[in-house]
Amino acid sequence: MLRIVFVGLFSLLVGSYLGAFHPLGDSLAVIRIPVALATLLALLLWRRGWVFRLCGLFAICVLITIALDRWRTTGPDGPYTVYQKNLWFANQSLPALAKDIENQGTDIVFLQEVSGENLILLKLLEKQFSHQHFCPISNWSGVAVVSKFPIIAGSEQCSDWRAFAAAQVQTPDGPVWAVSLHLFWPYPRLQSRQLKRILPKIAALKGPVILGGDFNMLPGTRVERVISNATKSQALRPAFTTLHVSRHLRVPVSIDQILAPCGTVKRRPKLGSDHHGLVAHVGINPNICRE
Repeated sequence: MLRIVFVGLFSLLVGSYLGAFHPLGDSLAVIRIPVALATLLALLLWRRGWVFRLCGLFAICVLITIALDRWRTTGPDGPYTVYQKNLWFANQSLPALAKDIENQGTDIVFLQEVSGENLILLKLLEKQFSHQHFCPISNWSGVAVVSKFPIIAGSEQCSDWRAFAAAQVQTPDGPVWAVSLHLFWPYPRLQSRQLKRILPKIAALKGPVILGGDFNMLPGTRVERVISNATKSQALRPAFTTLHVSRHLRVPVSIDQILAPCGTVKRRPKLGSDHHGLVAHVGINPNICRE
């Protein structure tokens, strides 16, 4: 029985790297850490054969790789502050959230799940963030970019299938694309198909890109890499738990990310949402990012 369990766990762990071949692999990537830990536990209970020890070594390498990725260097900090937040469609703490956004010295805000109930947040932010681009999707969901910097006329984009709102803003260092992203859950939902539809549009954005979003996917996975490649940016680190699955079990997952040419990120309170906010100090000037 232990042998069967061990083989099953190891198969799930390997499968979590095969999302490019089947979307089920992306779903398995969400549970990669607990599967790797369970594989090691099974190895401790079944310490027979060099093949099983090699499988255990693979699980150890997976965990070390994840740890190194979570704490890798993505700095230095840049002069621009961005705030990423999945609001939760029924958020009742909007004044406190608006105050936290303003108190961080934020320049650009990325918002998801902008619903009919919490749309008032855009009004609360309007005084300091008068340049706003909102893509409504349904009564409970939308994506938005709000900025202190002017939005370049005609640059606004709303993708189909929920995915993103994009606008090019004029910063002191020149134009930069600001993209708010909200991906579906992976398989059996349609995240993989959604990615195929939006990646060419994101890759077509000319110039520096800063992206904040709810990826519904862990950092350091295939999904994050393809988006980083499309935007010619990197997912900023360190990576934090941003959502707890289930109120009772409180399983921690990291599914919210900020991508930019360089910078570092820190976590903010949930403030009425089921997601933590993220704040990053980012750079877009190559001279700053090479330091």
